[in-house]
Amino acid sequence: MALTETYMSIASDLERHMLDLINAERAALGLQALRLEQHLNASAEIHSDWMLDSDIFSHSGRVLPGDSDASSATDRMRAAGFDFSGSWRSGENLAVQSARGAEGYFDDVEDLHVSLMNSPGHRANILRPEYEVIGIGIELGEFTYSSGATLLSVMATQNFAATDGVLLLDDGTPPDPEPQPDRPQDLMGSRGGDMLTGGSADDTLNGWYGHDTIDGGAGADKMIGGPGGDLFHVDDLGDLVLESRKWGGTDTVISSVDFRMGRQHIENLFLTGEAVLGAGNGLRNEIRGNDQDNILDGGPNIDTLIGGAGNDTYLVRTPGDTVIEGPGRGGADTVKAFFSYALPAHVERLYLQTVLTKAGDPLTINGIGNGLDNLIIGNPYDNLIAGREGRDTLRGQAGADTFVFDRAPGRDNVDRIIDFNTNEANEGDLLKMKGALFGGLAAGLLEADLFVAGTRAQDGDDRFIFDRASGQLWFDGDGAGGDAQLLVATFEQNAQVTASDIEIF
Repeated sequence: MALTETYMSIASDLERHMLDLINAERAALGLQALRLEQHLNASAEIHSDWMLDSDIFSHSGRVLPGDSDASSATDRMRAAGFDFSGSWRSGENLAVQSARGAEGYFDDVEDLHVSLMNSPGHRANILRPEYEVIGIGIELGEFTYSSGATLLSVMATQNFAATDGVLLLDDGTPPDPEPQPDRPQDLMGSRGGDMLTGGSADDTLNGWYGHDTIDGGAGADKMIGGPGGDLFHVDDLGDLVLESRKWGGTDTVISSVDFRMGRQHIENLFLTGEAVLGAGNGLRNEIRGNDQDNILDGGPNIDTLIGGAGNDTYLVRTPGDTVIEGPGRGGADTVKAFFSYALPAHVERLYLQTVLTKAGDPLTINGIGNGLDNLIIGNPYDNLIAGREGRDTLRGQAGADTFVFDRAPGRDNVDRIIDFNTNEANEGDLLKMKGALFGGLAAGLLEADLFVAGTRAQDGDDRFIFDRASGQLWFDGDGAGGDAQLLVATFEQNAQVTASDIEIF
């Protein structure tokens, strides 16, 4: 194949640790230290990646990412851009072992070095006096061994060389080369707080220890936090964030696309850009929306859900969940509740969800409004619904529903009941009025002589007046006296209300 590009890489901390071990062995024998060379680093890293991806442990492999041709170690070094000119020589060592995890990666590298030094052929490469430069590629990933076991593993490739040609040494500082084609990067953090940023390819970034900031950049990236409180930037639906409960710290994802925490040990999620959906996990999550019409779902623990502008929908699944909507953000916001729920400030709509016990019986779920003009929708079973202040729209749906009036009647507190039904099977809806607000009436079912059908009170005993033609229910504090009637509620669907449908409490 004809090559038109070269590949370069700056060694990671793990790779530099392996170099230190190699040079300590050489120094003990009075040999010159090997220096890292960027083209050799790239060829070694590409080969380690390929072995992990292919589940193959071999000195033969593809020349460059995307190629399928078998190659030798020298082929790969030359393909990466290493200058084999004049008198030259090359060699390669390979090693792999299962990983101990983030806290043991440096120990893993030391174990690999010991195993190579205990192998005569590999030891000869490490201590060969003629070699001048080296490239080291240490990659982490799953590898399937000959036993059939698939384990998280540390894969190492060492590319040795000497040449009369031009060298591009790795002094730890990225050079300013000619533009190179993007290829996947594997970035490893340190024991402190790091800032890791990927490129436009599908990168793997591992923060390791410390409070790290990890941004994969464009592409579907794998971002691994490690111990400590980490911050992840997600901008692709294919991005994968990995956090373990063993690692500790409070971890946060800032996502410009829809994001579900899944089984990862992430605590906080902040949506930005065009993201709509934010879903939590089994931890205590804080999820913040943006200016879109968000869907925020905390999951099965006590969560805090914070909306922004737009018509937001909150799924609250656990008693203790907190929904926060600020004033003046506009929109009509909705809570879908899986338990009895009272709407918080600045949220307009409440939908009660159906929840069944393990025996298949429905849980009783009730809904309470706030000072806004609410819409409250029950589920197909028995619900208690209280609109509280405001001109609320209430719908119980199927089941024997109870509509509660526990705020003083008035022109700005008239509720609209859509489906009041007392006749059909499994119905039997009821109106409950707080006696202290309705003339001090005695508790219990309303006495028949305190109710009249029509448009106004007929005598001094009439307190509740129902006009079936208009669907309006009125309260009159003194019957046929001089006080004006107050409209309590309006009913739709040709509802019929009688004294036995009203209970005083």
